[in-house]
Amino acid sequence: MVVHNWLSIVALAATVLFASKPDISITGTVTDGKDPLAGAIVSLVSDSTMVDTTEADGAFKLVTTTAILAPSNLHLKNDVRMGIRGTSLYFTLSRYAEKGAFSLYNGGGQRVMHIPMNNLTAQTHHVTLPVLSPGFYMLSITIGNISTNRKLISIGPAFYLNFSGNIPSGKNGTLLTKQAQQDGDKLKVRKDGYVTKTVDINGYQIENMEITLQKESNGPCNGGKWATTDVSKKGPFETVSENVEGAVLYRPKDMVTGCLYPVISWGHGAGGSPSNYTTVLNMMASHGFVVIASTAGNVQDGGNSGNQFRNKMVQVAEWVVKQNNNSSNVLYQKIDTDKIGASGHSQGGYGASEAGQNPLIKTSVSISGAVGSPNQKGPAFIICGGKDTYSGARCEDHPTDAYNGTSGVPVFFGKCLSADHGNWGFEMMLSDKTNPHDVVQAAIAWFRYHLMGDEEYRSWFYGADCHLCKHSNWSVKRKGMD
Repeated sequence: MVVHNWLSIVALAATVLFASKPDISITGTVTDGKDPLAGAIVSLVSDSTMVDTTEADGAFKLVTTTAILAPSNLHLKNDVRMGIRGTSLYFTLSRYAEKGAFSLYNGGGQRVMHIPMNNLTAQTHHVTLPVLSPGFYMLSITIGNISTNRKLISIGPAFYLNFSGNIPSGKNGTLLTKQAQQDGDKLKVRKDGYVTKTVDINGYQIENMEITLQKESNGPCNGGKWATTDVSKKGPFETVSENVEGAVLYRPKDMVTGCLYPVISWGHGAGGSPSNYTTVLNMMASHGFVVIASTAGNVQDGGNSGNQFRNKMVQVAEWVVKQNNNSSNVLYQKIDTDKIGASGHSQGGYGASEAGQNPLIKTSVSISGAVGSPNQKGPAFIICGGKDTYSGARCEDHPTDAYNGTSGVPVFFGKCLSADHGNWGFEMMLSDKTNPHDVVQAAIAWFRYHLMGDEEYRSWFYGADCHLCKHSNWSVKRKGMD
């Protein structure tokens, strides 16, 4: 008798739970930045059955007005019969199904078990249920476009099923977890020939979203040529970071097959670490670079043989090259081993200049610290801050010496008038994470041209009327540049 009363309370609570579930209504359009994209697949990350395909005008709509059906004796000819035997759920299919899925949700709406199923024959199948605390649960079995749902009640050693119902999967029905409702969700947008994109959403009532996909065919690359990006803002590629041997790796999240990604080896300032530059390094990676940042206390450490420095910045760049031949690594056959640059700040700026004397490094960008040498192997960009008061790092100190002492390659000296020793990076860390400082824009533009061949940015540095030459926030001088 006590059990029956308890079951009644659980059933009542379940009714309230699902009656209060919010409806979903998300609409918008998908474009390539200019034209609408038809055939793009838009889905909810928390529940992939909530999916739509864009029409000719790029429009999509994710809508559900029906939660889990109320108790019903509804029987369809494709009904899935379910039953409990001990701790196993048995279900019988009336016909073969190519795909299906089994899901189990707790009383709070959180999915606690999910099993994809393929090539299901017309017979009885079974799934072993996990150990469940006493309470109310919801079972959902999706076969093709039909979902059968039942309440499952656990009273410890025993389970009970108490109703069934069928709803079409996808637009007409879904069960969202409370966790997704509280923490926010995402949309996934994918289309053949385009880079898959995920978009954060903070609710399920959103109108007229605008989502842009980047072409894989000419963005990121087409026949080895990289599509231009706008360095005045975050790049088009989502990024990830991970700790690797002696370094932190920042890279585009989706490494597209057929594209060879250039590399930037980064050096931090004295007493710092890569974590001090996370926003800057992710910004670089968002424009298509693989960035490797040494975690060594002194990134200048390393041998020097025949004026060819092999400091920590060169060593971690060599690690990336090695992974290009490692079939178990995500970088496998994705690295342009002939397009590797070095950049860094303060101590790392000196390290970048030194690394630039190694044949592996094709170009360097030194910020707030640099050394000069006639042994530089490629074009050198020396940046200093017009407000920098650090001895040695001031524009008139080592940066000028480095400019005067570098020869045989193109050299660009840029004084960013608004920059001090590090405000260009730390301000981005603390506040504006999507709009890079002029120093960061210039560094990315340099690498976009010298490592990617992005002609959009050649005019920033070369030519009689170069972009930075006439920029109000820059004072520049050049040599070996037309």
